[in-house]
Amino acid sequence: MADRSGPSHEPLGRSIARIRDEFGQVVGGGFLIAPDRVATCAHVVTAALGGDPESERPPEGTVVLDFPLADPGGQLVRTSARVSKWVPVRADRTGDIALLTLADPVWPPARVPPMRRVPQPWTHEFRVLGFPEGMSDGVWASGQLLGQQGTQWIQLRGAPNGQPVVEGFSGTPVWDADAKAVVGMTVAADGHRDVSTAYLIPIEQVLGVDPDQLPNPYRGLEPFDERHAEFFYGRDEDIARLEDSLRRHPILVVLGQSGVGKSSLVRAGLLPRLRKAGAAIVELRPLPTIPARFSLAFALARLLRPDADAQQQRRIAADLESRLSGDPATTRWLAGALAVAPGAPLPVLFLDQFEELAAENPAAAKELLHRLIALIRAGDSPPLRLVLTLRWEAVSALMTEDTAEALDAGIVSLAPMGRNQLRAAITGPTERAPGLYFENGLVEQILDDAGAEPGQLPLVESLLAQLWEQRDGGYVTTAAYEWLGGVSGAITMGAERALAGFVGPGEPELLRRLCTLLARPSGDGFARRAVPIAQLAPGVERLARRLAQHRLVVIGPGADGTVVVELAHQALIDNWPRLRHWLDKDLDFLRWREQLDQHVTRWNGAKRSRHLLLRGRPLRDALRWLAERPAEHLPDQLRYLHAGRQHRIWRRVGVSATAAVIVAAVATAATLVITRPHAEEQPIAQTQSAVPPPVTTSTTSSSPPPPPTSASSSTPPSTSPTSAPSKPAPPPQPPPTVAPKPVDVPLPTNCGQDRICFYPEPNYQGYPQQYPVERAMKCTDVPFVARSVYKNSTQTQFVYSNRGCGSGVPVTLDAAHPGFPDIQAVAYRHS
Repeated sequence: MADRSGPSHEPLGRSIARIRDEFGQVVGGGFLIAPDRVATCAHVVTAALGGDPESERPPEGTVVLDFPLADPGGQLVRTSARVSKWVPVRADRTGDIALLTLADPVWPPARVPPMRRVPQPWTHEFRVLGFPEGMSDGVWASGQLLGQQGTQWIQLRGAPNGQPVVEGFSGTPVWDADAKAVVGMTVAADGHRDVSTAYLIPIEQVLGVDPDQLPNPYRGLEPFDERHAEFFYGRDEDIARLEDSLRRHPILVVLGQSGVGKSSLVRAGLLPRLRKAGAAIVELRPLPTIPARFSLAFALARLLRPDADAQQQRRIAADLESRLSGDPATTRWLAGALAVAPGAPLPVLFLDQFEELAAENPAAAKELLHRLIALIRAGDSPPLRLVLTLRWEAVSALMTEDTAEALDAGIVSLAPMGRNQLRAAITGPTERAPGLYFENGLVEQILDDAGAEPGQLPLVESLLAQLWEQRDGGYVTTAAYEWLGGVSGAITMGAERALAGFVGPGEPELLRRLCTLLARPSGDGFARRAVPIAQLAPGVERLARRLAQHRLVVIGPGADGTVVVELAHQALIDNWPRLRHWLDKDLDFLRWREQLDQHVTRWNGAKRSRHLLLRGRPLRDALRWLAERPAEHLPDQLRYLHAGRQHRIWRRVGVSATAAVIVAAVATAATLVITRPHAEEQPIAQTQSAVPPPVTTSTTSSSPPPPPTSASSSTPPSTSPTSAPSKPAPPPQPPPTVAPKPVDVPLPTNCGQDRICFYPEPNYQGYPQQYPVERAMKCTDVPFVARSVYKNSTQTQFVYSNRGCGSGVPVTLDAAHPGFPDIQAVAYRHS
């Protein structure tokens, strides 16, 4: 019974606190219920500080406590605390609860344990650690939970011949081995060591003293993931179907309509079970601005080298990308490498919402799927398992002669939740938030209003998250349900309430810009669009992070490891009138931007070939949109458009220069014809010097032709006295510079504090891309060639104009020279 560090005790042990009096003697225990909050008994506090546990006023002073099992083998975690909530011992001997607020954080290494309300704990096995007299290091006791008695406390019966629960156990958490959670707090024990009866206060009563400490068990519009598996209810049979299919087939395709819960089922249902079985899991969700082949290469690099950091994995991915050509020998090599990769023996690649890539770039989606199927078939046994989520309408676009057989075998269809499943999803999480109750009849009303439509789940989840926030004490009420507008009105109410505080200057416009940035046209409607958060302007990024706190957007890793932001759920687009109005109003622009994304992706995939730049009318249309909406383009798009415009300028300059050289050559030739009778008197070398050098007449060159030499504009002397004087053509002027260096250009006013701003045009013209000022020796690349740069900070920065920070001589932005109005900048770092 003295084992204090075994795996079964670890979640409990790291939460347990010892409470000491002014002399350092242990007088009882407590446990974490929040990162800065400890629960214990009122009589334990008075034993430490003095006072009367039956008094309505808590004792003043500071409680000293430590966490003996928080960091086994490390330093003892010590801190102090004051009483923040107090329930004295009442006349009927109930109450006796105190909540303490810690002076210093102890999380980690101390941890909040899982807590759960268990209505029928009869005969469940319990464990508890106490600190009776003479055992200040603690001793474990075990036994069985029985039923509640008159005080609503639950009786504990100690194991025969085991350590009894006696004085010194008060305030410590009681672990239910069947529920795998803390179910209550030890409160009273018989003072005799040979008596095995004691009692616990149910956890819902402990947490009910301060309901704000309860964790919200509902996700709202955010998808479930592995961290939320304990709150995921209602899909047990579906999880079992997925497991069975993946055991029999290396490819699992989860099919269902939007809003049915495909992603949550895989993330919070299937993946935790696979990981428990030893699987190494990597997620792949291709983004429209990242070539699909590189996304696949990065995912495979994570499977091949799970021990490498993100930068190393990107280098490996860059090498793999060139090998993913479909060559059978290379595919077999890759399959063998996966088979012997370090780490878990069962690699799993999860392609979430694969229909997005299929809708935006069907050819890339088919190619990606074809390569994965070929990889799975290359070895003697499949080197990895593949899990996809797809909507029904995307299947036909992906089915080909090569993929049909592999996909058909592993399809599992997911229907909308039935009534009993949805009831479990509503009421099940309350077990993990002890002290939460629904008013009579409310659950059935929610079920009636939700019906069996495919989009029911996100609507109900959004409703439940808001009902939690509007709870009255520990009760979810019908009045709150009606105030929120029921199932159908919850999303609109929640979104509008979240936006009520956005009243800063310009924030409504930033909000519209962000929301339309995170959506794209799809069929007759719109779909979500993930965007790298680093590509957002600073004001828009700050807004995105605020919206993430309200669960309207989610921020997380993308396909290549970069952090992306996206709308929390498709249901926002489908059910929020304000957002839908913005999208409908901007439909023409969004359609054009969707096409621009496809151009950018192809351009990046072709190593930015100039042959893929926009020309003619498409370029004119693009520059018109850029002029009309300069703040609504991402850096990748700006880089592409600026490259197209720059190429057009060079082409025009090249044509003009070539034409000028030709005119000069013709004029010179005419002069030579006129003076030909006397030309023999001139040295041969002088005659040859009048011939202009060869020039290229190609208009597709990425750089202008060289200007004509001085020799090409020289005028041969005329020695014929009878010939009419012939005035030669004036020498051609060199092509004008694209960006002449300005004089006394005023400094810009649109660059944020502690930001370095890169402008697409000289003289600080155009909408700037703003980046945080570097405060360390780290090189940051700019995703386009900036023509002017300004620093709004006291920090000195180096700016580079050629191939990043590793080459070339930098220019210095300091207090004397905060900006350069005429420069080519591609990277910067701290000085």
